[in-house]
Amino acid sequence: MLKREKVPPGTVFPLEALELWSDDIEGRGDFSQYRSRLLELVRFVASYKPLIAGAKDLPVMESMQLALENIVISIFDGSNEFGGGSSEVQLALYRIFEGLLQQLLSLKWTERTLVEVLGHYLDALGPFLKHFPAAVGSVINKLFELLNSLPFVVKDPSTSTARYARLQICTSFIRIAKAADKSILPHMKDIADTMAHMQREGCLLCGEHNILGEAFLVMASTAG
Repeated sequence: MLKREKVPPGTVFPLEALELWSDDIEGRGDFSQYRSRLLELVRFVASYKPLIAGAKDLPVMESMQLALENIVISIFDGSNEFGGGSSEVQLALYRIFEGLLQQLLSLKWTERTLVEVLGHYLDALGPFLKHFPAAVGSVINKLFELLNSLPFVVKDPSTSTARYARLQICTSFIRIAKAADKSILPHMKDIADTMAHMQREGCLLCGEHNILGEAFLVMASTAG
């Protein structure tokens, strides 16, 4: 997933430094085969994210998000395989992804493109949230924080990139609702209350409300 190269400190990684996936790794194979590579990806995000953000090297960030999404799906999208693994491996997985999630939640990005990418990183962790429901509330709160960080009143909605980013954040609720499954159900009331508050304040637009409403339909179908 990540090619090992000697790069001087303070250097922003070029696009060539990233490799999304390795064909010699089974998508649902034993975690021990690619654990070291996963750790390498996590350390890369934790160590170099300020440089990437400063350079606004979005292609690198987006490619890393795709790599993360592939990894999370491979590990957590087969509940039987994950549940049947050893407790040691499960604990290692939890610590790795909990640490990465905390890194993402701590980011205070407000620039439109970075907010949008951060939202995608969070919804990429949806399958992880299915197995670790304690983290769902923090992710939901962060998504609302990102949504409120973007302006909702614009002079020309047809050309506003902020408007598009807000819609993307709302779409992340749908993706997480689908991937997290029943883990999101205890948070439905809090989501509804936050939506109602934003509507009263006039800072939730019609299209955004509709997308969040669709997320509620997904949650309701999960509840049966």
